[in-house]
Amino acid sequence: MLTALQQRKLTTLFNNIDADSGGTLNQDDFHLILNKLAISRGLKPNSWQYAYLRSILVSMWNNLSLADQNRDAEITLEEWFKYYDNLIHSDAYEPLIHLQCDVFFALLDEDDNGEISQQEYVD
Repeated sequence: MLTALQQRKLTTLFNNIDADSGGTLNQDDFHLILNKLAISRGLKPNSWQYAYLRSILVSMWNNLSLADQNRDAEITLEEWFKYYDNLIHSDAYEPLIHLQCDVFFALLDEDDNGEISQQEYVD
């Protein structure tokens, strides 16, 4: 069972990923995130950086789609909670969290200096 703190943090993450503010997560949200990040980072669609980012987001959606219990191609907050509750208690949790942290850090570190500045964080 997720704690209240975990639910609050996961709700915040859910809302941040819900790029179209539709109240559910779907593949379109990940396309919107890709487009927003590409524009903010100045990535061209034919660049290796864009392809890398796209592959990460496609992989994230493919993993997350396992949470879609009713197979409607939408992840509700309840499905999101169940997914993470199961994930936290599996052997896949720690490697996945490390990968996600590395990816998010790389996305935020726009100048690739190994640090996230206040401006990079705000952007």
